[in-house]
Amino acid sequence: MKTTIVFLSCLLIAVMSYSQAEEQINITNDTTYVDTLNRNTLGINVFPIFGMLGGGVNTNTKIYVQYKHYFDKMNLRTSFNFTNYYKPNRSIDFIDQYRDTVVTDTATYIRDTMIFRNFSNNIFSYDFRLGLEAAFVQENIRLHIGGAAIVGYKCFEENYYHYKKGIDSLPFERINFIRKPEEIGNIKTSYLKLGVDLSIGVDITISPNIILTLQCTPELAYYKSFKQSLNDPDNYYTEPITERLVFTPDFIDFIISIRF
Repeated sequence: MKTTIVFLSCLLIAVMSYSQAEEQINITNDTTYVDTLNRNTLGINVFPIFGMLGGGVNTNTKIYVQYKHYFDKMNLRTSFNFTNYYKPNRSIDFIDQYRDTVVTDTATYIRDTMIFRNFSNNIFSYDFRLGLEAAFVQENIRLHIGGAAIVGYKCFEENYYHYKKGIDSLPFERINFIRKPEEIGNIKTSYLKLGVDLSIGVDITISPNIILTLQCTPELAYYKSFKQSLNDPDNYYTEPITERLVFTPDFIDFIISIRF
């Protein structure tokens, strides 16, 4: 949410700058500004670096290389993307309980042992995008809005583990302290990814060869499974998902590009 607010604030400032530049041009000259610099750009999204510098992990981290070709009032946009869908799973399930007889040098006593289940996951996608954007051009500022078609591959993998926790007395603490977890089950599903994205942003010319781009690219994607492996002795996955339609609104991109 904070990221979205920052993006909207920056975009508002860019729009106001664009409007002032356009008004100034209208006052001083009736001609339309023409961009005479090189029309090709190649850039990389560096926004995930801000999450790492802050000591956290973004919910959805997208790393990509993007190529654009500038026309007078339009942009051609293509990109190759790797997306890591960070999905923390802190849930812990109680599975079973049994009693052990513990013998020491001084005494023999009964200790309850509880068995818990916890999870880990690995969710990512690769995709290629091709689209067009309407461009509103002023000197050093290029606002754009458009969309792109998406085709790619997505992997969803989740594992669950069992671990034991001895309970000597009540109340017990540090229940999530895992010692020697044993991997029990996992599911891995491969999906075909088809979708569209919407791009709203601004290109700012820093120099004739360097451009900074701030944009928001929410995406709507349809996933269709084509391969699945399942090892589920706990019968946890009752109905594996074969297809889904997912809207992801929180992709913020900060791109550094060279112009050539």
